[in-house]
Amino acid sequence: MITAALPVPLGCLVGRRAELRQVGELLAGSRLVTLTGAGGSGKTRLAIEAAARFTGARLPAGRAPGPAAVFVDLAPLADPELLPDHLAARFDVRPVPGRSLVAGLVAALQGLPLLLVLDNCEHLVDRCAVLVESLLQGCAALRVLTTSREPLGLAGECLWLVPPLSLPSLPPAVPDPDGAAVSTQATDPAASDAVQLFAVRAREANPAFRLSAENLPAVAAICRRLDGLPLALELAAARTRVLSVEQIAERLDDAFRLLTTGGRTSLPRQKTLRGTFDWSHDLLARDQQVLLRRLAVFAGSFSLEAVEGICAGDGIAADQVLDALSSLVDRSLVMLDPDEGAARYRLLETVRQYARERLAAAGEEEVVARRHAAWYTELAEALAPEHFGGQGPAALMRRLDHEHDNFRLAADWALRVEDGGEIALRLGYALHWYWFARGLFPEGWRRLASALVHGCHAAPTARARAAVAAGSVSVWLGRPEAARSAVAQAVEALRTAGDAFALGYGLAIHGAVSLAPDPELAARVLDEAEAVVAPLPRGVLTAFVGYWRGQAAQVRGDLATARAALEGSLALGRALGNLPSIGHSLHLLGRLERCEGRLERARELLAEALEVHVRSGDRWGISLALLEIAQVERERGEPHRAARILAAMLRQAEQAGIAPGDERAAEAARLGAELRAELGEAEYAAQAERGSRVGALQALELLGGGEGAVHARAAVALATTVVATTPWEGGVSAAG
Repeated sequence: MITAALPVPLGCLVGRRAELRQVGELLAGSRLVTLTGAGGSGKTRLAIEAAARFTGARLPAGRAPGPAAVFVDLAPLADPELLPDHLAARFDVRPVPGRSLVAGLVAALQGLPLLLVLDNCEHLVDRCAVLVESLLQGCAALRVLTTSREPLGLAGECLWLVPPLSLPSLPPAVPDPDGAAVSTQATDPAASDAVQLFAVRAREANPAFRLSAENLPAVAAICRRLDGLPLALELAAARTRVLSVEQIAERLDDAFRLLTTGGRTSLPRQKTLRGTFDWSHDLLARDQQVLLRRLAVFAGSFSLEAVEGICAGDGIAADQVLDALSSLVDRSLVMLDPDEGAARYRLLETVRQYARERLAAAGEEEVVARRHAAWYTELAEALAPEHFGGQGPAALMRRLDHEHDNFRLAADWALRVEDGGEIALRLGYALHWYWFARGLFPEGWRRLASALVHGCHAAPTARARAAVAAGSVSVWLGRPEAARSAVAQAVEALRTAGDAFALGYGLAIHGAVSLAPDPELAARVLDEAEAVVAPLPRGVLTAFVGYWRGQAAQVRGDLATARAALEGSLALGRALGNLPSIGHSLHLLGRLERCEGRLERARELLAEALEVHVRSGDRWGISLALLEIAQVERERGEPHRAARILAAMLRQAEQAGIAPGDERAAEAARLGAELRAELGEAEYAAQAERGSRVGALQALELLGGGEGAVHARAAVALATTVVATTPWEGGVSAAG
C-alpha cells in the first residue's frame, strides 16, 4: 500500500518551463536522475512539478497517465541507518524474520511502474546510494528522482544542475571601442523568471505591490544580486511588507541579516538564508569548510592555480585543494565556469557573503587577502611582457579579462593597508598596457596616482616604473603635463637600476611628455632612448621609440627624419603583428602626407590607420585618427564631412575620458572655428549633431564609402570584425 503520493504545493511554480521539459526528457531516458544545486535553488519544487508532469498528475484530460509517483522527504531523518525503516513505512512494508527491510522493499515494488522521489538526500548520501542501487537492481520498472546538494555517485546516474532563475539583463554597457553602446539586453527585464517570482511573492506579502517602470530597476538589481536563487528571492519579497524595493536593494550587502522571514511552517533552514547555508556547511568535511571560507577572498571568477596558490596551508594541504574544490563543486557551493582551455570557478553572491562571514569568524581575512594580493601581483608581472604595447595573444587577453576583477581587488587592498604601497606600484606598472588595450585610461590614472602617493617610501625602482606607467597613461588621456616631473625623476632613478628595457621605455615616455613644451629636449631624450634599446632584441619597444622619434621630428619640422623613423616603426610593427604600432605609425605617416600636400595619399593612410585602431580597440588611436581625417577633409574642400568627422572624434574622446592634449586640443579648436566660419553656426551645428551620433566605422565611411581600394578593404574588415557583433546607435546615414 502506497501512503505518500506527491505533495500539493500551495503556491504556483513561476517560470521553469524549459527546466521542466529538460528534466522530463531525462526521466524518460534514465532510471536515476539527481537534481543538484545550491541551497535554496528550488530543487524540491522543481522535482515535485517534474514528477507530477511525468506521471500524468498534472496532464490535460485524455492523456494516458504514467507511473505512480511517491514522494519521500528525507530532511527530518538524522540517522542514516534508519533510512530503510523510513522508506519502508511509506510503502507499509513490515519486517519479516530472516529478511532485510531492503529485500522487503524490493519485493513490494517489483513490477510496479513507479517514480520514487527522494528529497534532500545530501546528509544521508552514502546510505541513499546503497539503498537506491539495491532498489534499481531489483525493480526493473522503478525510476528514481532525487534532490541532493551532491551526487549519489552511482553508475547510470544522470546529474542535472538546477540553474538559478533567468535573470534580467544588465543595463547597456559602456561604449565599445567604436563608440557604439553595446547592449546586453535581449528581452524585457520584467519577463525574466527571477523578476516574475519576486513580483508574485511580493504581491502575496503586500497586496498593494505592483511591478512598475519605476521600481523595475530596483527589482532587477535585487534579482541579480541574489543570483536568481528562488529561496533568497522569496525571502527578499517578504520584506516588501515593511520596506520598499529600493531599500531592500540597498541592504543586500548584508543579505543574511535581511533575509530572515520564512513561513511559520517552513523547516528552520528554510526560514533564513543563513540557516540554509549552515545546513550545507555543517555537512562539509573540515578541509572543505576551510577552503569554502577562503574562496570568499576572490572577486568574479578564479582559476584552480589561484586557489592552490592562495588557499592552501594552515588547515588544508596543497594536495587536498583539488579534491576539496571538486567536492564543493559537487555540492553546488562553487559554480564551474567552463572556458576555452582551463576551467574557472566562481561563488554565487549569497555563498560569497556566507563564506566571508566564516572567514572573518576564523580570523583569516587579513592573511588570505595578503596572499591574494601577492599572488595576483606576481601573475600580473609574469604576464606583462607578453602584452607590452597594448596587444597580446588572444588567449592571454582573455585571461587578463577574466582576472581583472581580482587585479582590481588586489590593488584596492594594497591601497587600504599601510604597507601595501609597493604592491600597488607593481600592479600599476604591470597592468598599464592592459588598461590601454581596454581603454581604461581614467581608471589607470587614478590607480597609478594613488599608488605613487601611497607608495612614497617604496623601493625606488618600483616607484620609477610606476611613474613611467603614469606618464604613458597621461599621454593617452591627453594630459602629459600631469606626469612630466615624475617621469623625469623616474628616468634618473632607472639609470642606476641596471634594466636597459625599463630605462629605454622611461626615456621614450620622457620624450613623449616633453614634446609639447620642449621639442628639442624631447628629440635629445628620444635619441638617447634609441641608443639604449638598440642592443636589445628588436621588439615592440623598438617600434615604440621609433614612433615617438618620428613624432618629435615632425613637430620640429624635420620631415625626412620623421618619415624614416615612422616607416621603420611601421615595418617593425608589421613584422611583429603589433596593431598599435602599425596603426599609430600609419596615422603619423598620414599626417606627414597632409603636411606635404598629398591629401589623397593621406586619406588612404588614415583610413587604414582607423581600421587598425578599431580592430585593436585603441580608443586613443581612434580619436587621433579621426581628428587628422577631419583636417584632411576640410583641406580637400569637404567642410560638411569634416564637421561630422570632427564631432565624431570629440564624441569618441569624451566617451573614453580622453582630452585631445595640448597640441591636438588647439588643432581641434582651430578646426572647429574655421568650419563654423565657413558653414555658418546653424549648418555647423546640424552637421556636428549628425556626426556625434556615428561610430568609428561610420566615420570612416564618411570619407566617401568605397572611394578607392583601401577604403573598400577597410570597410569590409571593419564590418567583419566590428559590425557583426556591435549594434549601432542612431541609424545615421553614412553618405558623404
